[in-house]
Amino acid sequence: GGRIAVAGGLLAALGLGGGAVAARRASRPLPVVLVHGILDCSENMYQVEAWVRASLGRGGHVLNVEIGNGVVDSIARPMDWQLQELAAAIRADPALAEGFNMIGYSQGALLARGYVQRYNLPRVSTLVSWVGPQAGQFGVPAWDEMIGHINKITSAMWYTPAIQERVSFANYWRDPMRLDTYRSNSAFLADLNNEVPGRRNESYATNLASLDAFVLVSSTIDSIIVPRESQWFGF
Repeated sequence: GGRIAVAGGLLAALGLGGGAVAARRASRPLPVVLVHGILDCSENMYQVEAWVRASLGRGGHVLNVEIGNGVVDSIARPMDWQLQELAAAIRADPALAEGFNMIGYSQGALLARGYVQRYNLPRVSTLVSWVGPQAGQFGVPAWDEMIGHINKITSAMWYTPAIQERVSFANYWRDPMRLDTYRSNSAFLADLNNEVPGRRNESYATNLASLDAFVLVSSTIDSIIVPRESQWFGF
């Protein structure tokens, strides 16, 4: 049920659904890069990797990237460091030299977009953001009322230099009541989204526009990305 729907949606985003599979198998398909999320690792992307490999068919190539050591580094390292790790892994794989498609999951979707905007050599053809916090995060998932209250009173601390250097999601914490602080102190997202006053990087827009497709996959049941509208740049 749900797993089949997810698989079908991701594969369709890459042009691998339905009758397209046979056509892809008749020619050499573009490789696919997978990027895991926060508190996660490449092992937890194995099922997605299997879906993609099966659809690519013989000769298909999938790189399932591990960011640092996975679970710990995905939260305890800043996003710029993680992005450098991703770029190094991509450039070290000769099978990607002629271009590839990329799926980023959750935090990995931000890293994937960061690669396109800041590197994009080798070039990405289709970028799939799978429930990614593209417009930022405001709130640790409020599993109970107390945590929801703590979210509000601790928001300012995520912008301190010490936290920005040590907690990945602090780099894309976007408090709508402290936007000036966010624009000044965010170590990653404010730059990536061209929100830093007086520092607009036109190459970011150019690189995004070079994509053949940019697919934003949202979920009505996801409880991690807060608010959910961020998955569509709606926050």
